[in-house]
Amino acid sequence: MDTDSVISRLRNVYNCRNNKELAEELNIFAANISKWKTRNTIPYKEVCETSVKKGISVNWLLTGQGEAREGGSEYINVPEYKIEASAGHGALVEDDTPSQFIAIKKTSLAANGVNTSNLMIIYARGDSMEPTFNSGDPLFIDRTCSEVSPDGGIYVFNFGGDLFVKRLQLTFNGDLLVISDNSKYREMTIQKNDQEQINIVGRVAVYGRICA
Repeated sequence: MDTDSVISRLRNVYNCRNNKELAEELNIFAANISKWKTRNTIPYKEVCETSVKKGISVNWLLTGQGEAREGGSEYINVPEYKIEASAGHGALVEDDTPSQFIAIKKTSLAANGVNTSNLMIIYARGDSMEPTFNSGDPLFIDRTCSEVSPDGGIYVFNFGGDLFVKRLQLTFNGDLLVISDNSKYREMTIQKNDQEQINIVGRVAVYGRICA
């Protein structure tokens, strides 16, 4: 794979005249693209996001081979990250590059009411969310959900430098309850004034194995 060619195909997809315009479309700094070129780094994350957003084949973006459009395909390519979100004690995020792309049937995702515009797969670690899901289970994360909804839900979030997956629920006074489904773990409260320390990665849309 050639970095310059991948960047060129990304520009083509977004109809950009230069890398500055491409950086704006990808919501990154233009310097990032320069670093890709200098280091001959393949931008896997941006390729995957473009594939999902624009319906473009990951294979075509990376290699230029095959059909560019995936509009007729019954599958969607979801990036898998070898990252563990703790369902017990904290797990640090150490890798920001997809390990692979997993083809999932669109009908399987639709049946679960999943927004497919910005999905990722990571893995649970620990037992605090049992019996809802177990350590090692894949978690399909909807990254469009960057805030806790009024009805709450299971979210992946960074807090204190660690990555967690817990059930989050807002209270009437604006505090945030952090709930483990395993009854042996205590409920915690994050005060309203301390919530700027939380970064919501996304909401768990599906957990466990779904039909691929």
